[in-house]
Amino acid sequence: MGTAVTTKKKVAKISGLFQMLLAFVGFSEVVRRFFFSEVMPNFKTLILVAALALAANVICF
Repeated sequence: MGTAVTTKKKVAKISGLFQMLLAFVGFSEVVRRFFFSEVMPNFKTLILVAALALAANVICF
């Protein structure tokens, strides 16, 4: 709230890059599933992506 504008810009940039990384990981999982179908989703990957999303949201908050 009371931080400098440059600090806010840096945090926003890092947050945006992290969100783009998560989007890329999610998209690559969709492509992988399209070409190499599985019966059950890989729950470890889903938990990892959810944990990374949670971390990004905590950092943004």
